[in-house]
Amino acid sequence: MHLTILFFGVSLVFIILTFKVVKNNYSKFPDKIPVHFGFSGKADNWANKSPVFAYLLPILGSFQWILFLVLSIPIFSSENPEVQVWYTPLITLGLTFTLYYLQLGIVRYILEEEKNIRKYLFVGIGILIATVFLPLIFD
Repeated sequence: MHLTILFFGVSLVFIILTFKVVKNNYSKFPDKIPVHFGFSGKADNWANKSPVFAYLLPILGSFQWILFLVLSIPIFSSENPEVQVWYTPLITLGLTFTLYYLQLGIVRYILEEEKNIRKYLFVGIGILIATVFLPLIFD
């Protein structure tokens, strides 16, 4: 139970940080911002600057966090402490970290501090894969 609460708490921190990264840099964004990246890590589709596109990853992360929290309610209400499943909160943590890290890379790309977001993609995907497969290894 403690791991579940810890993972959801840390996930919430990553969602807040994702919103903060966009909020702190939105005024510096150019009139066109990337909305899609190819496998090379370079933007291949652009849109006019708008809060909808700028805050898309934080919003998706928030919905994902709420969905996984609702799916985990049986974990919190379980009378049997041996039925404490920790992998849903772990996957939530991996997803929210991945979205935060990708958002950080996208903002750095928009501000021309990075030439591509390839390393952000690979690290994010690596973290996501690890959080999906860790429960299979240690269960």
